[in-house]
Amino acid sequence: MLTGVTVVDFSRHLPGPICTMRLADLGAEVIEVEAFREDEHASAVFPSPSAARETGAFSLRSHRNHKSISLNLRTDEGKALAFALARQADVVVESYRPGVMRHLGLDYDRLWAAHPAVIYCSITGYGQSGEMHQLGGHDLNVQAVSGFLSLLRDASGKPVLADIPLSDYALGLYASEQICA
Repeated sequence: MLTGVTVVDFSRHLPGPICTMRLADLGAEVIEVEAFREDEHASAVFPSPSAARETGAFSLRSHRNHKSISLNLRTDEGKALAFALARQADVVVESYRPGVMRHLGLDYDRLWAAHPAVIYCSITGYGQSGEMHQLGGHDLNVQAVSGFLSLLRDASGKPVLADIPLSDYALGLYASEQICA
């Protein structure tokens, strides 16, 4: 269904990889841009993101069918390479807090100016504006804010955490659906 579609994935955490995993499962070529950090690659104690991904079924599953490249987005050269890659993509997915992609020169306005047909998906917990837009939207936070967490109780009525990151999965599924639409 998505054969011939190229997706460049700048996302972090679970919703973005779930989204792009689904697009890859539908035939898209997904290129994940991992943030290169000199201190992580300089020490064997801290494996690179690529090496860390090779362990753990959970991580392997959500990153399946992804190609990856590690770029240092703190340098002009890394930003330029990331932009060159993104401007050739059909779809760009990111999950940074609002303003980060603009700081990197990879925001929708700049990419659209170079490639008006690009589909740009920005995954955030609380949107691009509003009272909470700069807050991290991790699964536990979203479940709490939505009221879902208050519904989960053990047999004695004590609140418990969900074993499955439902909000993260739902957001990833919703994002892939909207990209396909």
